[in-house]
Amino acid sequence: MLIIFLLRLVTIHDYTKHQQTESVINMLQQVLTDYYFEYKRYPSTEQGLIELVSAKKLNRVPRDSWGNEFHYLCPGIHNKESFDIWSLGADNAEGGRGENADINNW
Repeated sequence: MLIIFLLRLVTIHDYTKHQQTESVINMLQQVLTDYYFEYKRYPSTEQGLIELVSAKKLNRVPRDSWGNEFHYLCPGIHNKESFDIWSLGADNAEGGRGENADINNW
């Protein structure tokens, strides 16, 4: 019984980390949209998300729930008119399932 409880607790914890990372991606999308309205363009891939700090849109660049940097590509492969932003999940590797699943804005 205790093992089942602990497995459920771990699953809920992993789900919460995914939700938190999705929320950060949503927030970054909004900040990038604000940046676009002010500068009439998105930061380039080379500038990266650190440009949002330089432009005083963020105090610091957030990391995903596992402490990894977000990946940013502009123009995006999936969002050709704007940008792609994603986390590689707990394992920080492409693909994966469960807590290792990638989280993105497409």
